[in-house]
Amino acid sequence: MKRLTFTLLTVVPLLAQTVKIDNFQTDIFSKNSQNLKKIKLDLVFDINSTLPTPEYKLKDGLNIVISSFYIESLFTSQTKENFKKLLKNYLLKKHNINVSNIYIDDMQIVNQIDLEKLVEKLKSKKIIKNEITKEK
Repeated sequence: MKRLTFTLLTVVPLLAQTVKIDNFQTDIFSKNSQNLKKIKLDLVFDINSTLPTPEYKLKDGLNIVISSFYIESLFTSQTKENFKKLLKNYLLKKHNINVSNIYIDDMQIVNQIDLEKLVEKLKSKKIIKNEITKEK
């Protein structure tokens, strides 16, 4: 009996793999504006397989599923759980990847600089001149 328990405890963890995707960035729509917003995610996948899982398939699923959400709604607990459930189902159906758990290690909105707004603000504060002269 001890041998069986020992065998199960050593073999069962080998039947799964963990894949981490760091610094995944994509643009998704915002409810409040017509502009796209950039989001950054770090995710950890527990996959029920001994075969190596191509990271590009996980990223494809992630791109497809996350684009069905608005950026504002992604930061509620309920929507995060729904996102993980939809991503698991998509990966299983489309890529035949059986994911047991998805962990969100980090999720944040990436601040993008709008150059036109920055230039206008600098002009309004008279930090730069209204006309930009070419250097000779």
